[in-house]
Amino acid sequence: MQIRHFFVPGLAINSYMIFDEESMQGAIIDPTPQIESYLSTARQEKIEIIAIIETHVHADFVSGAPELKAALQGKPLIYCSGMGGKEWIPYYADRIIQDRNEVSLGKVRLQAYHTPGHTHEHLIWVAYDERRNPSVPSLVFTGDLLFVGSVGRPDLLGPQEEELLIKQLYRSLFTTLQTLPEFIEIYPGHGAGSPCGKSIGKRDVSTLGYEMRCNPWLQPMDISAWSQRLINDLQTAPAAPAYFKHMKHVNVHGLDLKQQANEKEIPMISTKEDFLKVYSSCDIIDIRSGESFAKGHLKGAINIPFGEQFPLWCGAVLSEKKGIILMVDSPVNVSPVVQSLRLIGKYRIAGVCIANQWPWEQTQELTATLTTVTPEQVRSDLSKFFILDVRTPNEWNSGHIQEAHHMELTRVPQNLDRLPKEAAIAVICRSGARASLIASLLAREGFDNPVNIRGGMVAWNKMTG
Repeated sequence: MQIRHFFVPGLAINSYMIFDEESMQGAIIDPTPQIESYLSTARQEKIEIIAIIETHVHADFVSGAPELKAALQGKPLIYCSGMGGKEWIPYYADRIIQDRNEVSLGKVRLQAYHTPGHTHEHLIWVAYDERRNPSVPSLVFTGDLLFVGSVGRPDLLGPQEEELLIKQLYRSLFTTLQTLPEFIEIYPGHGAGSPCGKSIGKRDVSTLGYEMRCNPWLQPMDISAWSQRLINDLQTAPAAPAYFKHMKHVNVHGLDLKQQANEKEIPMISTKEDFLKVYSSCDIIDIRSGESFAKGHLKGAINIPFGEQFPLWCGAVLSEKKGIILMVDSPVNVSPVVQSLRLIGKYRIAGVCIANQWPWEQTQELTATLTTVTPEQVRSDLSKFFILDVRTPNEWNSGHIQEAHHMELTRVPQNLDRLPKEAAIAVICRSGARASLIASLLAREGFDNPVNIRGGMVAWNKMTG
């Protein structure tokens, strides 16, 4: 039995390839749309992928299962849980899995355990190496049930489902999981930074025994006390981005195939006329630095600098129905941006503008600037500004400006009516990137004078020393 690990930063997604080294039959666990890494590994190591296996219906990314199967000429079977009922069975499933069903890869055997709590249909997959011992499990793919140092969140399906999911999570952790040996290795579905869990550890793998001793959510406790502790802890968890609900729908019912596009086919927009043909039906994403964006950008653009958090931030603020126009520094930036957008189901890229090729002088009526202010300017006249802190609850609790108002980035798009539209809203985050994003969003939505506090809390704290 051999394992290969694939990791997507930002959303901190873990996918795995498991295969039998004699028959070379293998499976992919929880694939993302970034399928080339799986394909290249399979080609290089001469692994025959005969199964694509999912732990649950994902909320944070589009499943790559149907795309991967198509790339493999339809040969692998896709295995999905049927334990949550028909409403949670993906459209692309070839085999509907029930509790304790098995999948064989030569002398490697995978067995499904129904472990609801993060979602109703959730499965973990226990692996046996039959050459060594057919009755003793070796490792388990825990999906979003159990992470290193944490557990899957039970609040992502909304408050109407949370109470039941917490009870299910408790049973899955303290009853089902406890039937496995302590020495079994755990391979979780996410690493540190994922919005699907809070305070996930930075190690890639662990063992059940270690987690039973060191994971705070596996310490014995009666269900009422454990549940209340979990509810209290979730109060300081980052808010789930609005796109999570849409992702669930996409992964069950599918995307319109007409929306899917290859980055090689995306048109370059270099004239005002071409831009005006598409802009009304699109969100404009400017991935340049906050400094470049502030000096001049297309009106209505949202500044989302490209980095690890890019897909999460895009999912939080972009429309589900609109296409996308990209403003980038260079053509070489396009491919990684498109791949990140595809993770969250954004396939409709209407065009790309290259900043140093865009006719800024001829399109001045289409451009705008974003005001930035220093911490010193804000502090010298606090009464002039409505300070909006868009950091996470943990960041806010670790220290904030006394006069500031807190609204985490992912909550802003749904709560614009709670913000004073005529005020000079000064947005602050840790270093300025999130603040530029939200300030640009507010400008697009008609707020009078949003500004970005340059350098964020890092600069503010230096000033107050």
